[in-house]
Formats: sequence, structure tokens, C-alpha cells
Amino acid sequence: LAVAAVVAYHAWPATVPGGWLGVSLFFTLSGYLITTILIRDHEATRASMATFWVRRARRLLPAAIVALLGALVATAAVDADSLRRVAGDALASLLYVQNWREAAAPGGYEAIFDTGLRPLAHMWSLAIEEQVYVVLPLAVLWLGAGRALLAGAALALGGTIVWWGSPDAYYATPVRLTEVLAGAGLAWWVGSGRAVRVPIVAPLLGAALLVGGVTTLTESSGWVSRGVLPAAALASTLVIAGVTERDVRMLGLPALTWLGNRSYAIYLAHWPLLVLTDLHPVAVVGLTLLVAEASHRLLEWPIRSGRWIRSQVGPSFAALSTLAAAVAAVALFVAPVPASDAAVAESTAAALAAQVAPAEPAPAERVVEDPGPASTAPEVVVED
Repeated sequence: LAVAAVVAYHAWPATVPGGWLGVSLFFTLSGYLITTILIRDHEATRASMATFWVRRARRLLPAAIVALLGALVATAAVDADSLRRVAGDALASLLYVQNWREAAAPGGYEAIFDTGLRPLAHMWSLAIEEQVYVVLPLAVLWLGAGRALLAGAALALGGTIVWWGSPDAYYATPVRLTEVLAGAGLAWWVGSGRAVRVPIVAPLLGAALLVGGVTTLTESSGWVSRGVLPAAALASTLVIAGVTERDVRMLGLPALTWLGNRSYAIYLAHWPLLVLTDLHPVAVVGLTLLVAEASHRLLEWPIRSGRWIRSQVGPSFAALSTLAAAVAAVALFVAPVPASDAAVAESTAAALAAQVAPAEPAPAERVVEDPGPASTAPEVVVED
């Protein structure tokens, strides 16, 4: 449901203006699931941390690398002038810093709709996820789950204060950590053996707030950097708590199960297809589902199940990531350098000046005086 809201927002931003809140729900749900895994399966040992990271690599890297390479090839074919910027996005995504690259660019999140060809602009959220996947297990290992959550809460509070009112809050990891930690805190509470007793009205209210935000709250609203994200985290946590306590049969429907199992591939594929093709959004959604099904069956599940890569997982994924980074680096250096903003402004001003410049005066007509009748040649008499 979270990824469906994001896809709807990207395809029909005027109709679903707050679909970006699906990312917020995804962050909170991810925090809950990842912390549950850490507490339940690993007991914070060094060996378990390695196992955790290997499982995350199996789950995330293959489809992401294919998406990055596909975006580079498609950009080179569709608009080579945009290849340099897309290659930079690919490198930032591989290094898990795409969110900071986006924060450094002007315009905020809504700029992805009108800043040229950006098929990898949506990778910012996965960069934040990867940062959490690297840091959170280490914090749990060194501090324990409870203290790690307290340290994270202090960091999130500080980030919220620093980026309060700034459009960059949307991309800043310390700010978005609030949503992840909300789910992680619930998982820690449940994992500690404490019961979760949430009145039925609480998850219903949380769901109502999320649905209301999805249908009305635009990303450009000032409230996004002034308390909406923590409020969304609270609403998502209430929904998750209600679901863990009750048997919600609707969430077990085959269609939703299918969508959930393919949600990662759907997220990866939908935005590049929207940007790189001229298809109608409905056709793009249908094509996205087909691509996600193919990715799940032919790429993701064979690797996750060990059918393709059984041993030496770390070196294998390191080699794949290095290869993708090399391709992106080559594209970055061989792609044509786009004109700078100053050059574009100068050429535009020159063109406008040429259009409004006064026309040159026509050359004056030359007056030729009439020399009068031509003199008559003398009569020649020829004697016979």
C-alpha cells in the first residue's frame, strides 16, 4: 500500500498530491521489520551482523544494480545530453548518498517533475535505507537495542531542530530517522516481551490521518518540514501496532501479498519508466507490474534463495557493485558536458535581444536623372 501511494503520486501528482507519504510509511515499516530481525534472529553478535548484511545485500543489490545500469543505457539512447547528470546520480546511489546529492540541488523534492531527465531521482530513499542498515546493527551491537534507540532518538531530535523549516529536511537522514526509529521502537517493545494493547480506534485514526494526508497534503507545503514527518511516523506506528495485535484479513488478500512481495522492484522500475517513455501513466503502471514480476522471478528470488549465488556472497556483490560504479564513472567522463546555467542564460538573452532589435533602415533609392532624348546621329548619304 505504501509503494502504491508513491507510484500514484508520481504518475498523477495533481490527483494524489500527498502520495509521497508512502515513503514515510515505508520507513516506519522498514524500521519495525529490520529491528524485529535483529532482535529475534541475531542477538547482536559480530557473526550475526555479517549474516544480516549478507541477507540485505541479497535482497537489495541485484535489482538496484540492474535498475542503475538500465537507466544509464536508456538515458544514453534517449537523451545523451542528460547522461552526465544521470551517471552522477548512479554513483551517488551506489555510494548510498543520493539523498544528500538531492538536498544539495535547488528546488526541493517537487523539482524532480521539472528538472529534466532524472530517472534515478527516486533512489534517495533507498540511500537512507542503506545508511540505516549499516549503522543500526552496529549501534545495537555496541550499545544494545534500548540504548541504540535512545542515541538514535537524540540524533533525530537534533536533526529535526537543525532542519526545521528547511526544504532539505525531506532528504536529511537525521530528520527521516524519526520515521525509522518509530517502527524500531515498536519492534523493541514487542521484542522485549511487552504486550501491545492498542484500542481499535488508534490504528483507525492513524490510517485515516495517512489517507487524508495522501489525498490532500502537497510536498511543497511548509508543514512537511514543520512536524508532518513525525506525525506521519506516529500514525504509521499506530497502524502497525494495530496490525500486529489483530488478524487483519484484508492484508492477507492474494493481490496485496503479490504487491508486497514485488514492492521493491515496483519502486525501482516505475519512475524510470515514467521519465524515459512517452507512455500514458496507466500503461506505465501496467508495464511496471510486468517488469516487477520478471525481476522477482528471474533475478531477485533466484539470488535470495541461493539458486544462483550459494557462496562467496560478499566478494560477488562487491564485484557487481564495482562493475556498476565503473560503468557509471565511464559514462560520467565520456558524456557531453551540458551547458552551464550562465551559458544558457547568456544564449537566451542574446536570442531575445535579436528578436526585439530594430530593423536596419532600407537603403535610400538612387535617383537617376533623365538625360533627355539621345542625340541623333548625322545622316550618312551614300552615293550610288
